[in-house]
Amino acid sequence: MSLDLAETVGERLQRLREEKGLDVDQVSSGLISPEMLLLVENNMGYPSKRVLATLATRLGVTVDYFHETANKMRKRRVWEQIGNSIIIEGRKGILFQHTYFPRQWLFGGDIVLADTMNEAVSKLSQHARLMDFFAKTDYWLPVDWKAIEKRHLPSLRMKGTGDKIYKHRLEIDLWRWNDFVCYALTYEEWYQTVMRELVAKLRSLA
Repeated sequence: MSLDLAETVGERLQRLREEKGLDVDQVSSGLISPEMLLLVENNMGYPSKRVLATLATRLGVTVDYFHETANKMRKRRVWEQIGNSIIIEGRKGILFQHTYFPRQWLFGGDIVLADTMNEAVSKLSQHARLMDFFAKTDYWLPVDWKAIEKRHLPSLRMKGTGDKIYKHRLEIDLWRWNDFVCYALTYEEWYQTVMRELVAKLRSLA
């Protein structure tokens, strides 16, 4: 069995699954949803220790087989660096563009939706000025899953994960879940967008 230390946990799971000729439904059955496994395989989610241990058993390896890649997994390979470091409102950093959803741009913890790099930089600059004005540093505010689930069904929270939903501090209709960002006015609209865009994209890559 090959061992590529450059692989992420997700890439290693996918390779092992494909080597054994198994589909996502077979590997995830009774543990997590197939959609969650696709998220993990595409570096957009991370399984709990219990889930990873069970997946390892199903794929015929020990959980130690994945430990070498845990830190790489957390760095997320879904973002592609765009050029060298830039300065936005006095902040020096790297601009990234989402690999699967190119309208998403990441810089210094902020994520904006834009069609072009210039539009993205303009939005990021505006956000940075407002954050300075309000003396804030955290762009994202966590949304309480339990509070949402009391009023809404279905939920995208997966058993055995620590997934969180966030809303942007400045753009209150901008939601983030793992590495997926979209506009939505309600939880139902957000859910429908995630199911339509994110899950469809990941299934096309499976």
